[in-house]
Amino acid sequence: MRRMQVVVEEWQYQFLRELASRQGRSISAVLRELIASKANKSGQNAKEPLLEVAGIAREPLLKNLISESLDEALYRT
Repeated sequence: MRRMQVVVEEWQYQFLRELASRQGRSISAVLRELIASKANKSGQNAKEPLLEVAGIAREPLLKNLISESLDEALYRT
């Protein structure tokens, strides 16, 4: 992480302070979350790019899925 100093309007500070207080978190944590949310919405993931593929090798949602029951699971209507 990097430390930075930000100048905000009074109403912006009050908003951040109240939000942080309601969530029981620091203003810095709230601000980081808001920035990350905006970055994700704009298609820029500020986190590790590899997180997009996290979990692709997870166990299938269907338990006991074996080759003999694959068609049944895939084409169930």
